[in-house]
Amino acid sequence: ASEKEEKAIRALASRTDGIVAFVFGEDGEADPVFVDSLSKPWWAAYESATRGSLKRPSGETGPALPESALDPLTDDPRTELLHALPWNEKQGSELTLRAIREASVAGATLAAGESATFSQPSIADLLARFRSDTSARRFAQGRVVVFGPGTDRGRLFPVAALADVLAGNRAVPQLRGWAGEEGPRYVRVGAENATPHASVASRVENWIEVELSPARVEDVELGGFDRWEAYDESGRLVSPGRATRVRLYETLVAPFEKFPPARLRVRGKPPAGCCRVRTHLVPATGGEVGTGWVTETAGDGAIPTKSP
Repeated sequence: ASEKEEKAIRALASRTDGIVAFVFGEDGEADPVFVDSLSKPWWAAYESATRGSLKRPSGETGPALPESALDPLTDDPRTELLHALPWNEKQGSELTLRAIREASVAGATLAAGESATFSQPSIADLLARFRSDTSARRFAQGRVVVFGPGTDRGRLFPVAALADVLAGNRAVPQLRGWAGEEGPRYVRVGAENATPHASVASRVENWIEVELSPARVEDVELGGFDRWEAYDESGRLVSPGRATRVRLYETLVAPFEKFPPARLRVRGKPPAGCCRVRTHLVPATGGEVGTGWVTETAGDGAIPTKSP
C-alpha cells in the first residue's frame, strides 16, 4: 500500500477488535509482517478452493464453474486436456479442458469448442505457509481455512484433508490397485484412493500397471480410467499384440475416488495368482508416491502382498 493507504489502514485497525487477513489464495495478498505490526489480534486466512470458469472460443469469459465439476470433466471422453501448467509459483496452477462435443456434467455445461479453466491453489505452498505465517507473530491468534461452497464432496482439498494436516499425518493420496481373472480370456483391473488427498492433474504421472505375462493383451475396456498404453516385459512401449503389461492412466486422482474396473481381453493364460500390479502418482502436495510390484486380488478388504 502507499503511505496514505497504510495510514488509513492503521486508523481503521485501531477501531477494530481483530483482523482476519487473507494471506493465501487468489485474493491472498496480505503480508503477515505488516498485519502483525497493526498490534491487533489477527487470524491468517487461507483460500483452498479451486476456481473454475467457462471460456468461449472467442476468448470471452463465461459463467463460473463449480469446483466439483473438475474431476468429472477430466474423466469425460467428450473433453480433452489442453494444458496443466504452473501459472504462479506462489499460488498454484491452471488447468484447461476443451469440449470436443457438448458435455454436461456436475452442473457444468460446455458446448463444443468451449473450454473449462480451473485455477488450483498450490496445496504444497498452502501447507508450508500454514506452518510459517503465524510463527513468531506476536499478535497472531490462529488460522482460518476457507473452503469452497457446498459439501465436501467434489472438493480437491476437503475438510478431511485438513484434519490430516492438523494431526501431522502425511498428506498424500494412496492408490491401491488390484487385478483378477474374469473367465478364461479376461482380467479385471481396478484401483481406489482411500484418502482425502488428491493428485496433480497430469496425462502421464498417475497410473496403475498390471503384469500379464505369459499372456498377451488383445484389447482394453477402460472402465473408469482415462487411457491406456501397452508394454513388453522390459518396459518398452509396444503394440497390444506383443504386450504383456498394460498401464492405465488417470488424469486426476480425486479424494476418496474409486475407479470402476477396466476389463482386459488377453490371449494365453495369465500368471498364477493373477496378477501383479504397481501404481504411481504425483500428490497435490508435491513429490511422487508409488508401489513396487504387488499382488492384490479383487474385492473389498484385499491385502496387498509382496510378489516373490
